[in-house]
Amino acid sequence: MNDAAFRSLLQPWMVTGAQQLIVTVPQGSGVFRVIDLPSAQYQTGYVSTSPGSFKMLGESGNWYGTEIKTCLLEVGPTGRPVYEATRFRQNTPFLSTFNLPAEIQQAVYEDRDLIPGAYSKSQIVLELAQLYLPQGAYSGVYFPSRRDNEGGVVTYDPHRVPVELIYTGTKPPPPGLFR
Repeated sequence: MNDAAFRSLLQPWMVTGAQQLIVTVPQGSGVFRVIDLPSAQYQTGYVSTSPGSFKMLGESGNWYGTEIKTCLLEVGPTGRPVYEATRFRQNTPFLSTFNLPAEIQQAVYEDRDLIPGAYSKSQIVLELAQLYLPQGAYSGVYFPSRRDNEGGVVTYDPHRVPVELIYTGTKPPPPGLFR
């Protein structure tokens, strides 16, 4: 489905259904991140002292996964992976694309390959959400993983979402961290 057809399918639904996209992630829930650090590039600047600092200044990479497996599939580390687990310190509203109608979700999923124009449908969802939801209605976005059928990918505004870094290390965090 091309972007124009996708927009024409999504926009009428957003007029009446946009509020259905807002979900509250409960306090104590957590997210993971796996950062692929090629050993030749490892520097002390990569050491995490707070959530989100596993990158050098100016590098991108502020997304998280709901599962370690999701992160590993999305990142596909080839160097020395570093693991991070972060817990939300309060109930936090997210825009969840898991609540879109199935046909729209499928079109977003099919837009997953890293080719020119990829992920444009995700951007259209966000653009229309800004039109049809009140400003400040959500602090982050939750998309299904494009490489893991069980997990999701999360991005959030670190200035609006209080979190606690609960694990940093070169080995995966222990199971059951957020139970």
